[in-house]
Amino acid sequence: MLTGALAGLMWSKILSDKGVKISFLEFSKYGLITMLPATIVASLSLSMILL
Repeated sequence: MLTGALAGLMWSKILSDKGVKISFLEFSKYGLITMLPATIVASLSLSMILL
């Protein structure tokens, strides 16, 4: 059972409809892999604009 934002749940449903199984651990791993760089880039961009 996956929980999270609507986009993640929709992504999980699309994969499920296509026969792709993904565990909560895999879902979390891929989420962290994409979230960390995105957060760093966003933070650096904001700090450059605000300083």
